[in-house]
Amino acid sequence: MESSDSPAPNSQPDPAEVIRRDCLKRAVEAFGTASVFEWRSHRLTWHLQLITFAGLVVPVVVGLLALSYGAGFKALPLIIIVGSALGTAQVVFSLWSLVARWVEAQSYAVESMISNRRLFGQYVKTARDLTLDLGELKLRYESLVAEDASRREQDTKWNLKAKERRKGLRAGLRELGIPCTACKETPIGMTATKCDLCGNF
Repeated sequence: MESSDSPAPNSQPDPAEVIRRDCLKRAVEAFGTASVFEWRSHRLTWHLQLITFAGLVVPVVVGLLALSYGAGFKALPLIIIVGSALGTAQVVFSLWSLVARWVEAQSYAVESMISNRRLFGQYVKTARDLTLDLGELKLRYESLVAEDASRREQDTKWNLKAKERRKGLRAGLRELGIPCTACKETPIGMTATKCDLCGNF
């Protein structure tokens, strides 16, 4: 005779536990997406600052040399030629930044990073708040999923690459100390591994 404490056959999983697990899964994804856009923001900011600096430093340096040494400075023609070449390159990159929408992309990256970090925090808070009854848990979960879906739809328009997604997933798994479902390892750093889910970036 089976003990009354034995689990019933074909018992359904606890609905609250299912929601909490999905919250943590979505938290990993939100943190990963936030990390991707943070990396993009840093890279774009550096590129934009470099273009601005190049646009200022070339004419300033040429002008200062001309004022300091006068028009008779023998190296001035060569400096002007080099400065013109650098100035042309700067103009080309400035035009490309406009075509590629670097300013808009940098602004969106910051916005998405902040939004996804907030979603990450709310998902983790919801998953770990054991004081919520099932009704409250469902309401909070459904609200977060709706907001998350809207953010994901917007993020998709900015062409997240597969390598970025894998690197972002690794960042999320590392943040929460969760093992990868593919390689079964819990990331402790951001060095790429050969895993096709959380590595190879």
